[in-house]
Amino acid sequence: MTALPRRKRKDFFQLYQGVLQLGSSFPSTLPTSQSLPNLNNIYKQSQSQQPPQQQQQQQQQQQQQQQQQQQQQQQLQQHKLDLIQNNLQKNEKKNTKISKISREKTQKKDRKKNPLETTPQFEDIKQETKRKKPNPMNYRTKLKKRINELEDEIGVVGTENGDLEIRVAKLKTKIQCYKEQVQYFQSFLNKSMQLCTTSLNQINMTSFDLIPKKIKSLQTEITFK
Repeated sequence: MTALPRRKRKDFFQLYQGVLQLGSSFPSTLPTSQSLPNLNNIYKQSQSQQPPQQQQQQQQQQQQQQQQQQQQQQQLQQHKLDLIQNNLQKNEKKNTKISKISREKTQKKDRKKNPLETTPQFEDIKQETKRKKPNPMNYRTKLKKRINELEDEIGVVGTENGDLEIRVAKLKTKIQCYKEQVQYFQSFLNKSMQLCTTSLNQINMTSFDLIPKKIKSLQTEITFK
């Protein structure tokens, strides 16, 4: 082996010293799990050290995801409700059709039994007669009330608990008497009016006849004077 020149020896010696220094800086033992840093803590620290803009963006993304989920749920519920309503409408239409068909069948059967009574005009007349039929109890109560009013007006002494027929008969006789009295007074008034008109006509005629005579007499008196 040939010896290195002096300059190269110097460089090699410096390199050797540097390697020794590096070796002394390394630990004598290998690192354990306790000596290694905890990755979870490092992640948390990094998350806490994130700028506020990134945190806001993450929160906004989470909110958007929640809103999208809620919208999807609402759309599903609305779709279910629409389906239920459509089914209900279809069922109602079916029921109306079935009821109409059954009604027509019953009407046909009834027409075969008695064709006059099953016509729609006859049914309308039946319903009108049912509506127009008065309730007898209401009629009697109204009649009692009217009789009481008439008795008070005319002055007939009656008993509220008496027979209605007797009370009505008394009222009829009293009313007939009043009618006769009214007729008598009407005839008397007519006669008196006729007499008055005739007397007035006579007075007017005589007065008109006397006026020119009076004027003539006055004229003669004036001329003589």
